[in-house]
Amino acid sequence: MAKSGKIIQSQAEIHKHADEDKLYRRLIENSCDIIFTFCPPGILTFVSPSWTILLGYPADQVIGINLIEFIHPEDVDSCREFLELIIQSGTQKSGIEYRMRHSNGSWRWHSSNGGPLMDEGGSASCFQIISRDITEQRNKKTGLWESELIFTDIFQTIIEGIALTTLSGQVIGINDSLEKILGIPEEDLVGKNILNLAREMLPEPTVENALVLLGDLMKGTNVQGFEFNYQDKILELNASINKGTRRLTGVVHDITDRKRFDEEIKGKNQELNLLNAQKDKFISIIAHDLRSPFQTFMGFISLLADQLENLSKEDIEKIVHSINTSANRLYKLLDNLLEWSRMQRGLIRFHPQALHLKKELSASMAPVHDAALKKRIGISTDIPGDVIVFADTGMFDSLIRNLVFNAVKFTPKDGHVSITARKLPGSFIEISVQDTGIGMNAEILARLFDLDMLPSRSGTEGEPSTGLGLLLCKDYVEKHGGKIWAESKEGQGSTFYFTLQAG
Repeated sequence: MAKSGKIIQSQAEIHKHADEDKLYRRLIENSCDIIFTFCPPGILTFVSPSWTILLGYPADQVIGINLIEFIHPEDVDSCREFLELIIQSGTQKSGIEYRMRHSNGSWRWHSSNGGPLMDEGGSASCFQIISRDITEQRNKKTGLWESELIFTDIFQTIIEGIALTTLSGQVIGINDSLEKILGIPEEDLVGKNILNLAREMLPEPTVENALVLLGDLMKGTNVQGFEFNYQDKILELNASINKGTRRLTGVVHDITDRKRFDEEIKGKNQELNLLNAQKDKFISIIAHDLRSPFQTFMGFISLLADQLENLSKEDIEKIVHSINTSANRLYKLLDNLLEWSRMQRGLIRFHPQALHLKKELSASMAPVHDAALKKRIGISTDIPGDVIVFADTGMFDSLIRNLVFNAVKFTPKDGHVSITARKLPGSFIEISVQDTGIGMNAEILARLFDLDMLPSRSGTEGEPSTGLGLLLCKDYVEKHGGKIWAESKEGQGSTFYFTLQAG
């Protein structure tokens, strides 16, 4: 009976071991991980079905091949060290990650642990490795790492200043651009509350507006285009809140140059509009002044055409004289208009040089004497002999002629015009043209050099005047870096002053 009991117990143990073997095989066959065994130095002796599923190689094609044949070249050394460590230590080891070649030529990342398989005598008959495919996790980890690198690169190189804070306003970090904009290093800001910093750095009204905007942010409204002054800069803030990351992101633009440029453009547009308006009015004035001589021409020419046979020689001489006078006036007007137009377009050559004032003035006055003689107007000069001016000859001659012609025009018969010069402290010469003429009231005096309000009045003998000659004088003097102005009282004559650099 005792012997029979032992036989039954032995059979039960056999069945138990058989059941354990079946269970172990099922575990191996159903495992998502690859399980394989090898003999030193790495020859594969068994691979689980997952090898074929995950790497694409049938089991019969890999048995007897060294594991290293499937390892990525860059990971071969670390794998060899891992296998040798298992073999030499005879204990379980884990933590290695490496790439294995798929049958389609791609590489799959694996993480493995392994150790010896002991026989009944306690010796290592072979070695077992459990390998898990971690390609997806590795790619996600690599992608996240690359994304962080890209974000850091963009964060630090973008021209706009960026600040990250918690929802409570505690500064987490700022980029290099914001450091430059604010002139404050990141370490002086991190950990501090953004509102407390604003109170230290910004005027009170800006802080109050910032509080309102922060309230809007917390309600989900993004901040767009909030402009404020900081030191000598104009900054623009755009901000948004990410409730997922529980962070507030603020983007700061330095718009100082843009604002200044916008103001310059605005100013230029205003100047352009003003100039266009002035020129429109100027053209209207010139058209009116041109119309009068032409009407004279047309009237006299019509009279000659219709009544020539009935006109006496004296009548014809008077008509021709009137036509000649009108022609001279028209020519003078057109000459001034052309010269002013060329001046505005920068077409007049400018070559200043040292001029002996007394000699140059005498040469410039020759065309004026005829007009002065007709009205019996005396012209005197008081110019020191040693005065030298630095001026363009053509512009200087035109400047003097215009001012003296103007003085003669508005001075009654038997009047007087005097021209004087004196040295001013520094490097300028002041020249004046004074007359005993009819003078000007305050209204005319105020608009003498204004293109938008050119004074147009006749001389004491009906001589026409558009004011264009004075505009030329102003442009010429300013081209030389000088100033021009006038003093006058109605009925008491006028004095025109201008300055030129000493030669």
